[in-house]
Parts: sequence; structure tokens; C-alpha cells
Amino acid sequence: MTCQKRNYVFDRLYSVLEFHGLTRIAINHFKFRQLRRLAYPLSRVILKQPPPDFEPQQYDCLIPVPLPWSRKIHRGFNQTAAIAKHLAPAWSIPLLTNVLKRAEYVGLSVEQLSHMSLAGNRWLELL
Repeated sequence: MTCQKRNYVFDRLYSVLEFHGLTRIAINHFKFRQLRRLAYPLSRVILKQPPPDFEPQQYDCLIPVPLPWSRKIHRGFNQTAAIAKHLAPAWSIPLLTNVLKRAEYVGLSVEQLSHMSLAGNRWLELL
């Protein structure tokens, strides 16, 4: 099933890069070979190619979603938090890394979760 045929709980999703070639290699090295130094250049790409209607001053903060413990152990760090560390100061908005907590796994499929509100599922809970 493609992304276009699913119902999600968010309104919009933007991609600043196509996931092939050198981009795919860089992201895979960042995620799976623990090349933390790629966080800065990847953040620069995001800063140079923001979504068309993105205005950072409209947002109160930037909150990276925590990884499941198994992925954090395997990858060694949270890649979204590493990139967000560079984005937040560039956008002049605070980075809040401890406001979301990964809750226990409840065995729901992506399709089941997409039909639930973010506040109602048990994947994330506010501290």
C-alpha cells in the first residue's frame, strides 16, 4: 500500500530530498553506521529547501519523536533529535527533547494507528 492510499492523523508531509543515490547512502550511513557528523549537512539541506508555506515563527517549539528502545540501541542515537539540534537554533525556536516518552508497544498495525487520534494511541504519551 502506498502512502497516498493511507489515512494519517497529520495534515501535511513534505520531503526535501528524493531517497535514492547519494541521498540514500548518506541517510543509511547516518542511521545505521552511526555517522552523527551527517546531522549538520542534512539539517542544512532542510534549511535550504523548506516546505513552501513553512514559517518557523508560527511554532512554539521543535519536538523530535523518540525512538523505540530497540532502535535506539541498534542505531546508537536518535537521528531526528540530532538533526533538530541544528534546526532549532537556525529557526530561533526552542528544542524540547524530554516532553514525549515512548510508551509500551501495544501491537497495533500502522493502518490501525493511522485511524486513531495521536492523543488516543498508546505509542506516545506526554510527560
